[in-house]
Amino acid sequence: MTWWLWILVGLGLLALELFTPSGFFIFFIGVSFLITGTVTYFEILSGLTQQLVLTSFLTLLLVLLLRKRISGLWASAQGTTGDSRSIEGQMVVLSETIKPGASGRGSFRGANWTVKNIGSITAESGKEYVVVSRQGISVSIEAK
Repeated sequence: MTWWLWILVGLGLLALELFTPSGFFIFFIGVSFLITGTVTYFEILSGLTQQLVLTSFLTLLLVLLLRKRISGLWASAQGTTGDSRSIEGQMVVLSETIKPGASGRGSFRGANWTVKNIGSITAESGKEYVVVSRQGISVSIEAK
């Protein structure tokens, strides 16, 4: 693959990180693409297999070494706890009305999330509800 394509995709991934709650995984993949593009530009690696191995290795290395630190820095800058998984007790604003046992969309920390209403009454659109639990990129609320 040509060097400029690695750079272009890397920049696209960095931009995508701004709009998704990926926990910095997309960010590190993008950085790996940028490094691979730079190495390819200087003709250190020329084969696609070598480039893919380098990108995979760099992504894994960056995630293992830096993700926790950067997540902590980002969380402290945002005024939240360092553990992005501990969101129980915080508020989510519903984007749509959600019946008991159903799922819908809500806004949490500026990102859209899937929200499940585990309560016994309908949760109203536009109102804030307390997050009871988190399952991956979904949160549960209990409308009472």
